[in-house]
Amino acid sequence: MVFTQSDDAIEWNTCPVFGRSETTIGRDLSCNIVLDHVTVSKLHSIITTAGNQAYLSDCNSTNGVVLNGRKVEGQCQLHEKDVILITNSVLIYSSGRISYCCFKKGVSIDAYNIVKKVDKNRKTICNDVSLSIKPGELVAIIGGSGAGKTTIMNCISGYSLPTEGSVVVNGRDLYDNYDALKNIIGYVPQQDIVYDNLTVSDMLGYTARLRLPGDFTEKEYAQSISRVINAVELTAHKDQNIKNLSGGQRKRASIAVELLSDPNLFFLDEPASGLDPGTERNLMKTLKSMAISGKTVVFVTHSTLNLQLCDKIVFMGTGGNLCFYGSYDDAIVVFRSDI
Repeated sequence: MVFTQSDDAIEWNTCPVFGRSETTIGRDLSCNIVLDHVTVSKLHSIITTAGNQAYLSDCNSTNGVVLNGRKVEGQCQLHEKDVILITNSVLIYSSGRISYCCFKKGVSIDAYNIVKKVDKNRKTICNDVSLSIKPGELVAIIGGSGAGKTTIMNCISGYSLPTEGSVVVNGRDLYDNYDALKNIIGYVPQQDIVYDNLTVSDMLGYTARLRLPGDFTEKEYAQSISRVINAVELTAHKDQNIKNLSGGQRKRASIAVELLSDPNLFFLDEPASGLDPGTERNLMKTLKSMAISGKTVVFVTHSTLNLQLCDKIVFMGTGGNLCFYGSYDDAIVVFRSDI
């Protein structure tokens, strides 16, 4: 029996492995196990049988296959209760069958006792921080300069390894399974990740060919580009050069780059930096819409103007200490002041 503890209904399916010479896994509808996500290749992986043994192989997929925390190279024999990760999907081999599910909505993050020390003096910049973020939440990390805001976000995103502690994403250790989980994580740094001399459409077109499976058709590329342009509300500006966009539009273009791979977990470092209050409010509404659609969104900010849109707020203090973690309403009560 396989079950998932989650606020969202997640459907598990089962496919027998024996009784056929091979079991195909991929995005294409002709596969025996269909994983419907843009990061999955049409024929991503294959399971073959010989006698009473089953073997897993990667079919030169773009984003790879991870078996029990290790990337599959060549042919690997499957054993009872083996766990296979393919981008945002989990597959479990048991009793000659594959049970599988695709996490199409946001994912949970559980951080335990995160400590980060740097330089030869072992200065602590993140001190024993624990957080639990639910799927589909919009979470802001705020605090003064040097309080460890970006440090804790980098640790829970896998961008930086902590000195101590662990992070679990959807029940899987982030650091042990990073090769698989990185495909469902989007990260937008403070500096824009776009090319000034290209139009929005051209920039996304080049990025799509770098990040999405090589077996995409031109129609599929076009659909993916149109999807992210609509998501960040840049349809009217898709043919404009990026250098001619406003600061808020450029930031949304950077977000569109990461949305191409349809990540379930999204991190942003100071997305509102340098924006005027009106533009910042519109950007925050975009992030809120992403969370409502099912993505888990975590961002660092110095601004407190639109925190009422967030499901949770993290206050970091001097020395990388966690001072508060809770809802906007709880923060007002705790600090006895409007934020």
